[in-house]
Order: sequence, then structure tokens, then C-alpha cells
Amino acid sequence: EKVENVETDAQHLSRMPTAELIEPGLVLLRQFINDSDCRALANMALKQGEDGDDGFYCKDKDGKMILNTGEKGRGRIYDAVTNYPKEVIDHCRRAVSKARSLDTEIPEMNCTHLLINMYTHSDGLVWHRDIYENDGRSDHPVVNLCVGSSCLFGFNHNENDPERVVKLNSGDVLLFGGPCRLIRHSVLEVLLEECPAWMKESPVRFSFTFRDSPEVLGREAEFKYFRVKQHLVGQEDFAVPTDPKTFRGLPSVATQSNCHK
Repeated sequence: EKVENVETDAQHLSRMPTAELIEPGLVLLRQFINDSDCRALANMALKQGEDGDDGFYCKDKDGKMILNTGEKGRGRIYDAVTNYPKEVIDHCRRAVSKARSLDTEIPEMNCTHLLINMYTHSDGLVWHRDIYENDGRSDHPVVNLCVGSSCLFGFNHNENDPERVVKLNSGDVLLFGGPCRLIRHSVLEVLLEECPAWMKESPVRFSFTFRDSPEVLGREAEFKYFRVKQHLVGQEDFAVPTDPKTFRGLPSVATQSNCHK
């Protein structure tokens, strides 16, 4: 299938990094990761994603390989950062340092885990808050890096608030912590056709989400799978705490450790 609106390498590299303080606790770093590093991250994710049941796919009850979320266009990998090269985690460390130089409301964080989502379809991810135990403790920031195709990312504090939307392109990093740590958000649409030139043959979007979740170190298997219909629990009844520093995430659901349940 022909892909339109693909940037040339020169166009992609010409965009200069910028930083935007959207509101206290919410910082957007445009073109923070260069194109070469984005390509290396994409290649790493694709290689890891093919690693049997530890990748983006798993076998269904009939032995057929399917994306491990049960959705038609998204697979995920959740693992401790000790299983990744140091330079991958350095992207998170540098982003937090940059964000904190702009916004004193962003706390420090010590990255322990990395979630990689791969989107192969224009469908995104439903509205939710990151309220689970493996999402990160307290008000420490969640650091999200976009690689490959662009997306429309929506956010607001409460369901009745106006929806705000930013477009995330390859190399952009969005951080939410402090007063925005538990903000509602959604991947509204994946813009597959808007991708770097090196991805034009098979466009996908990778979301690298770095988290500070020391409580679940050694328990990664409990959070291996996440199917929205089964595991996105407690969202409607969740009350945002007055002080996010006291927040402790909801525990895993038993079936998250099994692809078939």
C-alpha cells in the first residue's frame, strides 16, 4: 500500500528541538531524540517484537500468532530496564533533566521499567489514567517517546473538561508528572502515513514509555499482557488524590500473566 506524506530525511532532520511547558507537570520536548537514534530504537523494538511469546505477539488457542493485546493493531512489551542497553534508558534520564529545567513541578524519577507499544493500525488507545501498580509510583513522571509514525494525543484532567490535543511526531517526548501525573489521556489516532522516510515501506508507531515502578521489580510477568476489555479496571470509580505523592497504584489482574485468558 502506498504511503503518502512521508518526510524526506532532510526535512526530518531540519526540524530543531524545542521545549514547551503545556502546564505545570506537563512538558513536551519536540524532536528531542534525533532521527538516527529513533531509527535504532525502532530496529531494536522490531527485533525484540519477533521474540516469540516475549515479543509483540503470542499464540492464540489455535496456535496462530496474534498481537498480544487481542487488538487488531497494537502489541506490547513490558520489561525491566536492566534488559535494555544503557543508551536506551539515557534518553529518559536526559528528558527528565531537560523537563525539570523548565518546570519545577516535575519530580525526579529513577526509571525501572520500559513499556513499548507498537501500533500497526490507525486505531489508538482509549481514554484512561495510568493508575496501575506497574505504571509508576507517587507523582514521579511518566516519560513517553514517540518513534516512527505520528499520532494525535488527547488529554484532560476530568471527563467533563474540554479535550486538548497535541500531535506527537517521531522523536518527540511527552512527560507528565507532579500535578499532571494522573491526567486522563488517549491516543486518539495513529497517523501511519506521517512517518520518517526510513519507515515508509512498513509504517508503524512505537511508543516507548519509561516508568519508575520499583515495587514491581522481579514481578514483570504479572503485567506481561494487558487487554483493555479485561484489564482496564477501576477507571470510572477512580478519585484523583489531593496529594499525588501519596498515590499507590492498583494491583495487577491475575489474567495479565496469561495470553489466553
